Amino acid sequence: LSPYAGILEEGKDFSLEALRVHFEELLDKYEFLVVEGAGGVAVPVKGNYDYAKLARDWGLKTILVARAGLGTINHSFLSWFYMKAMDVEPIAIVMNGFEGRDVSERTNPFIVEELTGVRVIKVPRVEGLLLPAEKRKLLAELVGF
Repeated sequence: LSPYAGILEEGKDFSLEALRVHFEELLDKYEFLVVEGAGGVAVPVKGNYDYAKLARDWGLKTILVARAGLGTINHSFLSWFYMKAMDVEPIAIVMNGFEGRDVSERTNPFIVEELTGVRVIKVPRVEGLLLPAEKRKLLAELVGF
């Protein structure tokens, strides 16, 4: 559910400025923060203000996350294209749940990277475990941590 849908459903609003102030307070307190969007870059946070605009306005480094299978080329390219239009440049594209069992999973990472020029990181499906250490290290390096 998008934050905006929550506003409409519950009849309760929130302040984007207060959210930004809270974010900045957390930045002062912690060395590293992850800001996760819900549903995609074009999902409205409030009205016509979406996650891409929030990432741009807050100066966030972004990682586009997509599933590994069929439909990912279109989803990844359209999301990347929208991000570019909003002046947001993802530093990586993560393909979650990668198993490489079918032709779409085997070819999608290469095609998406070729179309976007953005490095694609394949994250395997691992039930109940954290991201492998080498993938955590790679992501930390990408965001400058």
